[in-house]
Amino acid sequence: MKRPLTKKVYYDIGKIMDLPLEHMRKERDSYIEINSDDDSEPYHDNIWEEYNISYDYGSRMHYPPITNEKNEKVTIDPLDENYLHTIGQDDEFNFNDYKKINALFCSRKCGNFQNSCLRNGFSNPNRCKTCLCPPHYKGRYCDEYKTTNSKCGKILFTATDIPQFILHKGVADCYFYINTDYKHVIEVTIIDSNLYETKKHCPNKKSLEIRYRKDPSVMGAMFCGINKNKTMVSEGNDVSIHYSSRQHKNWFMLSFRRIPSKVNEQCLKKL
Repeated sequence: MKRPLTKKVYYDIGKIMDLPLEHMRKERDSYIEINSDDDSEPYHDNIWEEYNISYDYGSRMHYPPITNEKNEKVTIDPLDENYLHTIGQDDEFNFNDYKKINALFCSRKCGNFQNSCLRNGFSNPNRCKTCLCPPHYKGRYCDEYKTTNSKCGKILFTATDIPQFILHKGVADCYFYINTDYKHVIEVTIIDSNLYETKKHCPNKKSLEIRYRKDPSVMGAMFCGINKNKTMVSEGNDVSIHYSSRQHKNWFMLSFRRIPSKVNEQCLKKL
């Protein structure tokens, strides 16, 4: 029986494969603040824009908030505080880590085959006519929602001006999807929760993940423990949520509604 790779091995493999440290990408100042005098590592050239790979707080190659355990001083602060417990994932590679590996070592396998993958999926190097999809999606072209257990209840929602609610509790593995029209974005508020407790990052399969950035391939904001009145606004007109719990005591309640997008507001002011 093969033994699984230890957590640190993934990081070491990433270094050997020349995957950049995510927090040293050139555009990092748009996502994080470094609170340290020791910032000696060089910026990495941002070649990933060519491959349509966004900055990902959940990369295995992203350092945690506290890099010096002796003084426990926070040295990396996400500009969006909802991502504080996303950075520092120490499990395996995430979707965009694999996408980078594919870009570096496997992209020629599909030659000039046109990538028809939606939601920033990428062509499967072993079956070029199919796509490898971000975790919340599936299908040949990443055009389908993940199917979940019937116990998850309603999973598809349309945001309106009137607040709606999602409440779930107990052991479960559920995906929820919220959409609205192109003139609006979605405001999501975690009203209250009692989720998996941890002093470090929220592990990917034991927490509440909310993906509200425009790029659905990047890991979302991860929430653990007790959260009250945590609000976030989507960059686009859709949001996906993954609730994964192995404990009966876990639960969450959130509300959502649509609000005018800033782009639409600016257009209306010009009229």
